[in-house]
Amino acid sequence: MGGFRLPNQVSMMVTPAKGSKCLAMEIIEIQQKLECLEMEIQQELECLEMELLQELESLEIEIQIELEYLEIGVPLSSEWPDVSLGMMER
Repeated sequence: MGGFRLPNQVSMMVTPAKGSKCLAMEIIEIQQKLECLEMEIQQELECLEMELLQELESLEIEIQIELEYLEIGVPLSSEWPDVSLGMMER
């Protein structure tokens, strides 16, 4: 058998005379970083989507309650008279 041989990846790092191999390694590293960033962004988007859906559901429930109040003739809370000042004066 011949002498000691380095694995391909190590030999590319040891012999930078072949610039295209070093450039290829850098490209692979950048691609891996981009894939990680893409996954992080995807996870963040999914979290934001869930938050928005929860907020939408909450607003839908709130609107439904207000519509039901209107149907039975109860004024909306924003239409209620401000009685706090009258009570303070007494």
